[in-house]
Parts: sequence; structure tokens; C-alpha cells
Amino acid sequence: MSIESASRKRLRWKRECGACAGTMAEDMTAIAKPSGWIRARRVARDVTMTTSSSGVAALCSVIALALNARSLGPGDFGTLAVIQAYVTFISGLATFESWQPVIRLSARSRSRLGRAASCGIALDVSAAVVATAVAVGGVLLFGESIGVSHQDRLLALIYSLTLLASLAGTPKGVLRLNGRYDVIAGNQLAQGAAVVVASLVLWAIEAPLIAYVAVLAAIGALYNLALFVRLLVYARRENIKLFNPLRSVPGGVSFGHSLSWPPGPVCCRPW
Repeated sequence: MSIESASRKRLRWKRECGACAGTMAEDMTAIAKPSGWIRARRVARDVTMTTSSSGVAALCSVIALALNARSLGPGDFGTLAVIQAYVTFISGLATFESWQPVIRLSARSRSRLGRAASCGIALDVSAAVVATAVAVGGVLLFGESIGVSHQDRLLALIYSLTLLASLAGTPKGVLRLNGRYDVIAGNQLAQGAAVVVASLVLWAIEAPLIAYVAVLAAIGALYNLALFVRLLVYARRENIKLFNPLRSVPGGVSFGHSLSWPPGPVCCRPW
């Protein structure tokens, strides 16, 4: 009887432990996966934050535009507007929305984030160099045709160099994928505020046109560089391994070896 009672107690203990383990697993699942209401609140918060920052940044741009038009006058303000429009056109023509493939490739498997971000950074750098070369070449070859006079070519060249800092595509993708919309919104607000303050200061000191071009170009470049630095800091903190996709992949396997011919089975290739 004692053996039978002991076996019953052991069986009952196992059942209780299994029930406790199941309850703990359900609790951990509930903690790991937020409810639909919590997710909806997060989405609403991110959308509100993004749209609000975009609206405030647009309002700051309008204010700065009015200040610059009043302080520069029709001639210099027209030159500044032509230069900004030209650089914006080249930027949209030669750069890519690299944040979209970063999100699409890494949404289901976060293990791909390092590779996707590395390839996105390489794409951003290549596009920035190409865009800068195209912008500078267009100013030197077709300056008169696009509305930039010979004496204003230096101003257009200075503003065109901001395209070298067009590295914000991949950082936006990584930050959006990880829900860090506050970083993107904060950068937008900081850029808008900086443009307004700079326009007020330049108006107060009656700065020449070249000062407007240099200051506004620096603010635009710092916005992109700030996002890129935030990406590097976030990757270091979250242990996201970045590498040069044109040279090698993580683990020391080079692309040249992986493209050896004939392509036999993976286990038989001399990597």
C-alpha cells in the first residue's frame, strides 16, 4: 500500500508540475506577445508621432522660407531656390528608398537584419557618390541651362556636396523596424527648428547669400549624418553585426569563393 500511495503521489506531483509549467508558458507568451489593444495603441502612437513631426517640420520650412525671402530679396532668394530645387531633383533621381527592402527582408527574420542593413548602407553610399558626381557635373556642364549663372556656380557646388551625406535610407528602415519612430521624429523636429533659428540669425546679421547656402547645406547634411550615427550606436547596442557586402560576409566567407565554378553541393565546395 505504501508503494502504491507513493506512486500516486508522484503521479499527482507530475500532473501539478505540468499544469504549472503550462500556466507559466501561457504567461510568458502573453508577456512576449502584446495584446491587440496594446499593438493598436503603439501603431496609433507611432502614426501620430510621425505625422505630427512631419507637420511641424513642414511649418518650420514655410517660416524659414518666408524669412529667407524677406532677408535676401528677389534676386538672391531666386538663386537659392533654384539651387535647392536642382539638388533636390538630383537627390530624388539618383538615390533609392533603401529602407523598404531592409524592412521587407528583416521583418520575418531578424537574423537577416545585419546583412540587409549592410547591403543597404553600401547602396546608400554608392547612390550618394553617384548623385554628388551627377550634380557637380551638371553644374559644371549645364549651369546656364538649369538657371545657375557662372558667378553662382560655386554656391551650387557647395550645396551639391550635401548629397554625399545622403545616408538616411537604411537608418530609417532599421529604426522603423524596431519601433524607434521617436528617433526619426526627433531628428525631423531638430532639423526644422535649426532651419528657423539659422534663418533668424542670418537675417539679423544681414549675411550674404553664400552664408545662407553654407548654413542650410550643413543643416541638411547633419540631419542625414545624425540618423546614420544613431544607426551605428543602435547596431552596437543591439549586437547587430555590420560588414562590407562587397568584400566578405560574416564568418570570413568571401563572395569570390562562394561563386566558384562548378557549383557543387554546399558541403563539397572548397570554402
